[in-house]
Amino acid sequence: MALSLLTSHFQLYLFNCLVKIGSTNYITLAAWQATGKDINSITEMPNFISPDLHIDFNIYTLLDGHATPITGITTDIDNEPQNISTPDIGADEFLYVPVELTSFLVKSNGNEVVINWSTATETNNSGFSIERKTYNTEYSEIGFVLGFGTTTEPKSYSYTDLKVSTGIYKYRLKQIDFDGSYEYSSEVEIEVSIPLEITLEQNYPYPFNPNTVISFQLPVNGEVILNVYDILGNKVATLVNEFKPAGSYEVEFNASTLSSGVYFY
Repeated sequence: MALSLLTSHFQLYLFNCLVKIGSTNYITLAAWQATGKDINSITEMPNFISPDLHIDFNIYTLLDGHATPITGITTDIDNEPQNISTPDIGADEFLYVPVELTSFLVKSNGNEVVINWSTATETNNSGFSIERKTYNTEYSEIGFVLGFGTTTEPKSYSYTDLKVSTGIYKYRLKQIDFDGSYEYSSEVEIEVSIPLEITLEQNYPYPFNPNTVISFQLPVNGEVILNVYDILGNKVATLVNEFKPAGSYEVEFNASTLSSGVYFY
């Protein structure tokens, strides 16, 4: 197969073929690009569907958005509009349905913040980065939830931000495509408030073996001592013995060195 210099928008696309220019053979795309030609071209085997030159856009491909725009070429082989800044490589411009966010809700639950969101459709959705900030900090990622790729069915997501201190926070979603492109959701602000009274929660899990978590809330700053006693009143562990600001807290109790039985705190 002999190919001359590229002259159209439909950039050089090779399937283990031989490029012959004059008497020189180029076995690989890398060898051809080493001459300075077609440096934006790639090799890949996408999923073609009928009719010829049409790509199955439901499966991610590197052809998406990696072509160099050429002045005057604004449509594909179906006379459909092309992206003027990042067109697709090949004769067929993919008509993607974007990730359509239908809800984004944030709710405070003690010292946790529960984030729920849903989508109506998704295309090439790698997932969502959950980002958080306070009034004096920049946004940073606190978690990542995988997306469903490409789907026309509604999908629901949830993420819990654990052990959040008292204060006002802003949350947003960064939806990321497989090709690395991304888009931000709107911001949602929420306040994690100070408890109204001192509360010492039931440990969880209960019964436990050997670890359990004890939660407590403080309406004011103060010294906190949290001890664990056996059924005879002997102190077997001190979990907290320090000054704590007002807020909600969790502490883990590991009883692996203690005998099975009933303990109090």
